[in-house]
This record gives sequence, structure tokens and C-alpha cells, in this order.
Amino acid sequence: MGWFFSLLLIFLSIGSYYLTDNNNQTIQRMKLLPAKQEAIEFVHFANVINDYLYKYPDKRNSGGTLTSEQIGITPVYDIHHIIYGKRVYIWSADTEGLMSALQQQTKHSAMLGRVKNKKIIDNQGNDMGVTIPSSIPEGSIVFIN
Repeated sequence: MGWFFSLLLIFLSIGSYYLTDNNNQTIQRMKLLPAKQEAIEFVHFANVINDYLYKYPDKRNSGGTLTSEQIGITPVYDIHHIIYGKRVYIWSADTEGLMSALQQQTKHSAMLGRVKNKKIIDNQGNDMGVTIPSSIPEGSIVFIN
């Protein structure tokens, strides 16, 4: 009878380990879910702005920002944009998992980077060599369109 309880304890321990491991994986996925949602919105925001500028190319030359009424959406997350030097810069504060989620969403785009010392540094650590507007804060994640 003692062997039965020993065997039962072993099975319960193994089951407990797998249950705890699965719970930890679920918790980790749930932590990264907001970053994935923000990345989806980030790319959608970039696409909407690009579509608008395709219809109204003179806006690309004039620079500045577009209103929510012009592009038809208001971002849920704290995502910003500016048209500067005929390029669209879309940025957000760096949050846990956002860069990784954006890399997945953009299929590791070369136009994605971080602002360091007023330069945009790509994911390989190289300076992208573009002039950035002063309105983009240090440490932001930037997508150039």
C-alpha cells in the first residue's frame, strides 16, 4: 500500500510541474499581448497614413501631421506620426515586447529602429542615416514609411 502512495505522489509532482510550466507560459503570453495589439495598430496606422498620402500626394511635400478626421482613425495606443522631409515617421514609446512584436508584424523591416542620441538605430545597431524631427523623443521606437 505504501508503494501506491509513493507512486501517486510522483505522478502528482510531475503533473504539478507541467501545470505550473503551462501557467507560466500563459502568463508570459498574456504580458506580451498588449505589445502585439499595439504593433498591429502601429502597422495599421502606418498603412492608413500611406493610403491617405497616396490619394493626396501634396500633403507629403507640405509636412506636419494629419488629423484623425483626415485619416479616419484615432489610435488607441499612444502612437504618433509626423511627415518630415517627404518621409512619414511613426513612433511610440518603447514598452515591453513592442519591438519584437513590430519586427514580427513588419516581417523584420529595415525601416524599423530606435532613437538613440537623435539618430535612428536599426535592429542590427547601425545608424539608418536619416535626419529625424526633434519632436521624436529619445528611446522611441520608430517606423519610417
